[in-house]
Amino acid sequence: LVKCNAYKVAEREIEDLEARGIQAIFLEPSIASGICQLLHNVLEPLYQSSSPPKFDLGASPTPLPTSSISYHPINSLQMITTLSEFTSTILTPLKYITLKSDSLSKDPILFCKICRIIKYGLENNPSEEEFEKMKEILGRYLTPCISCLGSNPSCSYTLWSCLNLLPYQTRYTIYDNWRGSTLERNSIPMKAMAGKGIGEDDKGLEWVRSEVITGLECRAVMKRLSKDNYKEKGKLLAKITHPNPLVVFSVILGQIESYDNMITLIVDSFKHLSPLALDVLSHQLLTAVGGGNTNTGSRNKLKDDGLNASNWMSALETFIGVFYKKNPHVELRGILRFIVEKLRDNSVLELGIVKSLMNKMGGVEIAEGVISQQQLDGRAGGSLLKRETTNFGIVEKISKKSVKQLRLALSEPDVGLPLLVLTAQIRNRVVYMTETKHLKFIGNMYDVCTRMENVLAEFLSVDKERYEQMVPSLSRLVGTTKDGLGLDPEVVFTIARPLIGGSVRRDEENAQKKSSGEKTTPNELKAWLPGKKEIHTTYKAMLPSDVWSSISVSLYETFWSLRLYDIYVPKDRYDAETTRLKKEVERVEKSWRSDKLKNFTQSSQMDVARMKNTTGELKKELEEQQGWFRSVTRKIKENRDSFLGQLGAEEVSKTFSKTFLEHCVFPRCMNSPEDASFCAKFIFLLHDSETPHFPSIQVYDLLVQSLIGLIFCSTEGEAANLGGMLREVWTVLSKWRYDEKAYEEEAQSKKGFTITGIGLPKGDFDKVYGKWHDRIWTVCKNGLKSTEYIHIRATLIVLSGIVNTFPKKFEAGQEGLEAVSVLQADERQDIKAMANAYYAQLSRARDAGAWRKEDGGVWKDMALEKAKKLKEKLRGEKAKRQDEEMRVEMSGGGGGGGQGQKSAKPPPPPPAGATSPRRRLLRRLLRRLRRRLLPATIIMSEAEGGEGQKFNRPRPEGGERAL
Repeated sequence: LVKCNAYKVAEREIEDLEARGIQAIFLEPSIASGICQLLHNVLEPLYQSSSPPKFDLGASPTPLPTSSISYHPINSLQMITTLSEFTSTILTPLKYITLKSDSLSKDPILFCKICRIIKYGLENNPSEEEFEKMKEILGRYLTPCISCLGSNPSCSYTLWSCLNLLPYQTRYTIYDNWRGSTLERNSIPMKAMAGKGIGEDDKGLEWVRSEVITGLECRAVMKRLSKDNYKEKGKLLAKITHPNPLVVFSVILGQIESYDNMITLIVDSFKHLSPLALDVLSHQLLTAVGGGNTNTGSRNKLKDDGLNASNWMSALETFIGVFYKKNPHVELRGILRFIVEKLRDNSVLELGIVKSLMNKMGGVEIAEGVISQQQLDGRAGGSLLKRETTNFGIVEKISKKSVKQLRLALSEPDVGLPLLVLTAQIRNRVVYMTETKHLKFIGNMYDVCTRMENVLAEFLSVDKERYEQMVPSLSRLVGTTKDGLGLDPEVVFTIARPLIGGSVRRDEENAQKKSSGEKTTPNELKAWLPGKKEIHTTYKAMLPSDVWSSISVSLYETFWSLRLYDIYVPKDRYDAETTRLKKEVERVEKSWRSDKLKNFTQSSQMDVARMKNTTGELKKELEEQQGWFRSVTRKIKENRDSFLGQLGAEEVSKTFSKTFLEHCVFPRCMNSPEDASFCAKFIFLLHDSETPHFPSIQVYDLLVQSLIGLIFCSTEGEAANLGGMLREVWTVLSKWRYDEKAYEEEAQSKKGFTITGIGLPKGDFDKVYGKWHDRIWTVCKNGLKSTEYIHIRATLIVLSGIVNTFPKKFEAGQEGLEAVSVLQADERQDIKAMANAYYAQLSRARDAGAWRKEDGGVWKDMALEKAKKLKEKLRGEKAKRQDEEMRVEMSGGGGGGGQGQKSAKPPPPPPAGATSPRRRLLRRLLRRLRRRLLPATIIMSEAEGGEGQKFNRPRPEGGERAL
């Protein structure tokens, strides 16, 4: 019936037999092959019209044989000429040649024909019904058929040309259906195991057999994968992946979760994978971290201690970052959307994936804990200085393509803004909604949210136009509108500050162009320009109305809109990095010229060129920042009268300091190390510019008094930021305390230190400084002696940040050493490690002269100094004695002198069994020669009594002396 194109009659017979429990197609494979031949014929007109000639698959199929029996057209398949006829006719025949048998997998030409017809239909705006049917054809019939086609790259690429036209959500659904509930031998249907056949939704036995073979081959390759053969094994892995990528990647991800040291090696071996395989891998990664329809989401993502991410989760986070850095074109939106949905469910553990992507793919180094002054100065500069100082001069190679692709994926409307906003919102909810008894874990999650929010805003704001389109208005961020987001001020300005700064910079550039007669460019960020009435109205809605009687809108706007880059130029760090790069270039070129560096490859030449180029770019960047710094400080001095001048001196003295610290300094200094440094430098800038009515001494006094509450209610990240701000503030105050000239020029002569029209005397300031010092030390000492785990850690973090500037009094320093020595015996290993580190840092600061006496002189431990001098004296005497012994021995024991000279006293005989210095020297030389010059095959043995060495070749005359 099929051969005579009486297909519909044959279809009714097949259905009737199946109703009686007889699998006709399974029992007679020629039926399915006949259907394939029939489809070749009926699809030919549509295929010829939809495929260009270059896609011709060769000779036309052999026409079906004719029969003497004539059938009415209603009982036969007619020639298909349109897409609607294709989608309405092809489904049932495909079921017979894919689900009921494996005939389509034996006819790759027909498979490619159907794929190309579907590609033509998807590219030509199909109707909704046609699209759904083509999606069903791809998901239910064609994609699973790949598993039985073997390693056929042509079919794999042809199928991908269709799937690539579908949204990633649809593709992932297809991969879910392709995978089924399990893989390999576990997917054999129970019905088939019982001998009752298989259902339409079950995997065929040939399909299961292909998965099992692929799994065995993949495991064999992974066992032999190494650094020496990863290129060869990568090609073999790509070949194995064509039929069953789901099986291959399930095996690989399972190994990665256990052996994270293989991540880079495995990613390098993916070079030859097909686009379909890479897309399947992106789906498998989403499934592995808990985003699929399998039970992987039920795995515990924390270790048993409840504090740290589990090993499998950490390994997957690293793998995702490394994989997408190497393959930035692979679909990324699925994982990002998954993270957004998890944040909606108040889960922050998945932010580790974003951190890995930003680090590996985006080239952003995310520092944790206390950062050094070198790193902080680097962050105050431009992008180049930040790159050079983040890892202390170690610059990793960054793929511009991967950075661009990540920024593009994060700029999607349903990804970037939700990720930013949800990260900021969940930061406050995590304190109350996290079900754990570990306070440290809650603090860590809070810090992770804060850190990622800052990093995301900085990374996305590089492209100002795209970022401006993504970020909503300031009023919506604050929450003054109906659909407001209700974010905290520090979060609002973290998001909005790049746009505010960009609008000011463009307005400044246009003003310069206008003055020089050049054509100005429109400011697309004009809506964010400071000073606008709408923006000031939003500012006033952010705080209670009674606050604005103590602080002006102008000062509030200036404080929150500026960055550390705007008010501080790290010139010393620019000079240090420029000098370092020049020395490195000279060292490499000198080694190259002297032929010591024989492997001077093209990569080394590129590194030298990069360092030379960076040296010039750093100079330009420094000049640009210095010009911008002068512009900003000039504006601050021009507008300083509007900061507090309208409030009045009496009102300022009563409430300004408290309001300024509560609503400006403290919220921002806890946000990041850069913001902490900014707060300290901004206070000094207002003081140095002699802002009218600015009470500098009162601000510093209240800042010190507030430390008690800050230390004992901060997370570890906030404690590190607080330590950074306190280091900046205390450096300035200590300079004024111990340098009378600096105090007179920088403090006493300024309005902020004026009391009743007279500058605060140096003696009075010394007393105030002493009270501040005692208060800070009392707080820290109580923190070290506290029974609360978090209090001890926060105190140690703060003290580690200010160890070179505090304590200054030697009494406090001695008490600190005693208090920390108790913690060195603590049972908690992390507290013990931090105590050991701080003890060493404090001892080093003491020896470097950081501690001072009451009169300002450097305090020194006399016992320690005496012991140090005695040690140096003994070392010198020992060296002198050894030199004398060596000189006497090398000269042959001395000799007679002239008349009137006393004969040299012969040295005492060496004790029994001892060797002379000369013989010891010769033995050392022999050992060096043996290691460097003699062949490895020389057999040597040490003779007793110092008789030298015995070799397996003739010994030179004269023994040791000759050798």
